[in-house]
Amino acid sequence: MDEIKSQLNNIEKLLINLDKKVDDMNVKLQKVDLSCNKMDEHIVFIEDTYTVLKTPLNYIKRSVDRLIGNNQNVELPSIKDKEVGVEIDKDK
Repeated sequence: MDEIKSQLNNIEKLLINLDKKVDDMNVKLQKVDLSCNKMDEHIVFIEDTYTVLKTPLNYIKRSVDRLIGNNQNVELPSIKDKEVGVEIDKDK
Protein backbone atom coordinates (compact mmCIF):
# COMPACT_ATOMS: atom_id res chain seq x y z
CA MET A 1 0.00 0.00 0.00
CA ASP A 2 2.83 2.39 0.83
CA GLU A 3 4.46 1.56 -2.48
CA ILE A 4 1.29 2.54 -4.35
CA LYS A 5 1.09 5.83 -2.44
CA SER A 6 4.74 6.49 -3.25
CA GLN A 7 4.14 5.81 -6.94
CA LEU A 8 1.08 8.04 -6.94
CA ASN A 9 3.09 10.84 -5.31
CA ASN A 10 5.79 10.43 -7.96
CA ILE A 11 3.17 10.55 -10.71
CA GLU A 12 1.60 13.63 -9.14
CA LYS A 13 5.00 15.36 -9.00
CA LEU A 14 5.62 14.48 -12.65
CA LEU A 15 2.21 15.84 -13.63
CA ILE A 16 2.84 19.07 -11.72
CA ASN A 17 6.22 19.39 -13.44
CA LEU A 18 4.66 18.73 -16.86
CA ASP A 19 1.91 21.25 -16.16
CA LYS A 20 4.52 23.89 -15.33
CA LYS A 21 6.42 23.10 -18.52
CA VAL A 22 3.23 23.39 -20.58
CA ASP A 23 2.48 26.75 -18.96
CA ASP A 24 6.02 27.95 -19.75
CA MET A 25 5.67 26.80 -23.35
CA ASN A 26 2.32 28.56 -23.64
CA VAL A 27 3.88 31.84 -22.49
CA LYS A 28 6.69 31.44 -25.02
CA LEU A 29 4.20 30.56 -27.77
CA GLN A 30 2.23 33.74 -27.04
CA LYS A 31 5.43 35.79 -27.37
CA VAL A 32 6.26 34.09 -30.67
CA ASP A 33 2.72 34.69 -31.92
CA LEU A 34 2.96 38.38 -31.04
CA SER A 35 6.33 38.63 -32.76
CA CYS A 36 4.97 36.90 -35.89
CA ASN A 37 2.01 39.27 -36.00
CA LYS A 38 4.34 42.26 -35.80
CA MET A 39 6.51 40.81 -38.57
CA ASP A 40 3.41 40.18 -40.72
CA GLU A 41 2.37 43.81 -40.27
CA HIS A 42 5.86 44.97 -41.21
CA ILE A 43 5.91 42.77 -44.32
CA VAL A 44 2.55 44.16 -45.44
CA PHE A 45 3.86 47.71 -44.89
CA ILE A 46 6.99 47.00 -46.96
CA GLU A 47 4.98 45.33 -49.75
CA ASP A 48 2.49 48.20 -49.88
CA THR A 49 5.29 50.78 -49.90
CA TYR A 50 7.13 48.93 -52.67
CA THR A 51 3.93 48.65 -54.71
CA VAL A 52 3.34 52.40 -54.43
CA LEU A 53 6.95 53.27 -55.27
CA LYS A 54 7.50 50.70 -58.02
CA THR A 55 6.11 52.83 -60.86
CA PRO A 56 8.04 56.03 -60.00
CA LEU A 57 11.20 53.99 -59.45
CA ASN A 58 10.75 52.31 -62.83
CA TYR A 59 10.39 55.75 -64.45
CA ILE A 60 13.61 56.96 -62.82
CA LYS A 61 15.38 53.72 -63.74
CA ARG A 62 14.30 53.99 -67.41
CA SER A 63 15.40 57.66 -67.50
CA VAL A 64 18.82 56.83 -66.09
CA ASP A 65 19.13 53.83 -68.41
CA ARG A 66 18.45 56.08 -71.41
CA LEU A 67 21.06 58.58 -70.20
CA ILE A 68 23.75 55.93 -69.86
CA GLY A 69 22.78 54.17 -73.08
CA ASN A 70 21.37 51.03 -71.54
CA ASN A 71 18.52 49.87 -73.81
CA GLN A 72 17.62 46.63 -72.02
CA ASN A 73 14.43 48.13 -70.50
CA VAL A 74 14.29 45.76 -67.51
CA GLU A 75 11.46 46.53 -65.08
CA LEU A 76 11.69 46.19 -61.31
CA PRO A 77 10.37 42.80 -60.19
CA SER A 78 6.86 42.33 -58.85
CA ILE A 79 6.27 41.01 -55.36
CA LYS A 80 5.53 37.29 -55.30
CA ASP A 81 3.51 35.48 -52.68
CA LYS A 82 6.08 33.01 -51.32
CA GLU A 83 3.43 30.65 -49.90
CA VAL A 84 1.64 29.92 -53.15
CA GLY A 85 4.21 31.11 -55.69
CA VAL A 86 1.74 33.45 -57.40
CA GLU A 87 2.67 36.92 -58.51
CA ILE A 88 0.75 39.62 -56.69
CA ASP A 89 -0.21 42.61 -58.79
CA LYS A 90 -1.38 45.15 -56.23
CA ASP A 91 -1.64 47.87 -58.90
CA LYS A 92 -4.92 46.39 -60.17
